Amino acid sequence: MDTRPAEDKLRKIIVPIIFVLFMIVGVTGNGTLVYIVLRNKLLRNVPNTLIVNLSIGDLLLLIFSVPYMAIVFGTKEYPFNAFFCKLNAYLQTLSLGVSIFTLTALSYDRYVAIVHPMSKHKGKPSLKIAVVVIVIWVASALIAISDAVSYTLVIQPGGLTFCHEVPYNDYGISFLRVRNVIRLFILFIIPLFIIGCFYILMARILVKSSRQLPCEATLGQGMNTQQQRQIEARFKHAND
Repeated sequence: MDTRPAEDKLRKIIVPIIFVLFMIVGVTGNGTLVYIVLRNKLLRNVPNTLIVNLSIGDLLLLIFSVPYMAIVFGTKEYPFNAFFCKLNAYLQTLSLGVSIFTLTALSYDRYVAIVHPMSKHKGKPSLKIAVVVIVIWVASALIAISDAVSYTLVIQPGGLTFCHEVPYNDYGISFLRVRNVIRLFILFIIPLFIIGCFYILMARILVKSSRQLPCEATLGQGMNTQQQRQIEARFKHAND
C-alpha cells in the first residue's frame, strides 16, 4: 500500500505549523529586545544599537518570509503573483546582508572596546553608529537587487507555476555563477575573516592584560595610571 500521499499531506500540515511556531517565538523574542532597548535610555549604547539592528533584520524575515514560506510549502502550485515572488527573494537576501554586516560591525565595536578602550569616548558615537546602520541597510539593499531581477514565475510542464530564479540565456547563466561567487565572498568569506581577525586580536590583548593585572593589583610597580585605566576599561567593556 502506498503511504506517500498520506505522508505528503501530513508534512504539508506539520511543516507550516512549525514555521508559524518559529515566527511566534522569533517575533516575541526580537520584538521584546527591541522594545526594552528603545524604552530604556541607559541601554541605548553602540553594541545594543547594533543588536537592535540585528533584531530588526530578523523581524523583517520572520514577519514576511516565514508565513510566506508556510503558505507556499502547503500548496501544490505557487499561490502568489510575480511581485511577491521577487519581493520574498529580495527580503531574504536583504535580511541576510543586514545580519552578517551587523555581526561584523559588532565584532569591530568589541575590538575597539577591548584594544582601544579610551577611544570609545571620543567623537560622537551616536552619529557614527547611525552612519554605520545606514551603510549596512543600503549595502544589503543593493546586494539584494539581483534577486528581485532574477526571480520570477516559471510555468512547468503540466501547467504548474513556481517561483524560481531564471537565467534567460547563456549570459544569464554566467551572470548568476559570477554573482554567486561574489556574494559568497561578500556575505561569508570576507565577513568571517574580519570577525575572526578582530576576535583573535581581542583574545591576545585580554591574555596579555590578564598577565599584567595581578602585578598591578599586588605591587603596583611598572605600570602608570594611564596603563591601569586602560586595563580596567578593557575588562569593563569585555563584560558589557
